[in-house]
Amino acid sequence: IPFMWGVAFNDHWFFFPAVAQTFLDAAGPDKRIAIIPYWQHGFVPSVDQALVDFLDTTPVSASNRPAYNAPGPVEIRVEGGKAIASFAWTGGNPAASAELVASYGEYTPWLGWPHRAAFVFPAALEGNRASAELPIPSRNLPLVVWGTVTDTRQVPMSTPPKVLEAGDLAALPVTSNLVLNCFMD
Repeated sequence: IPFMWGVAFNDHWFFFPAVAQTFLDAAGPDKRIAIIPYWQHGFVPSVDQALVDFLDTTPVSASNRPAYNAPGPVEIRVEGGKAIASFAWTGGNPAASAELVASYGEYTPWLGWPHRAAFVFPAALEGNRASAELPIPSRNLPLVVWGTVTDTRQVPMSTPPKVLEAGDLAALPVTSNLVLNCFMD
């Protein structure tokens, strides 16, 4: 059954780790996720509309509206002494922008999310692929990262979230002189 998850990253009711795991465990190719940082239990109107219109983009619809873009997983490599995160997507909707989002800290199961900081880094577009530098403040500071591509209709679609822990960070370079302001408001 086609399904779309709209995830307000700082939600106080549907906590991010549980919603993300439900998305990851769901079967089928007709699933999409839109992860929106800085939002608590609500969305901007364009995301609300994307959720309403989703079923018109699936094989069960009589509509001929194209399916939303489907981003694949974030891939991380070292290039020029920096950690570079990239992701690709399938779909015929032209991309207007892309971003990489990182949230640093333990992947806590419950009340650590409503006020958790997320950092949005603009990503460079090249065809159906986007890439951006992923700042690494410390190899001992876990993080969750995802990418989002927004099409020309203002429909954001995100990659599956990826959790990086100390073992994953061991081979990545630490970003020197990194300043991250965690004061959300």
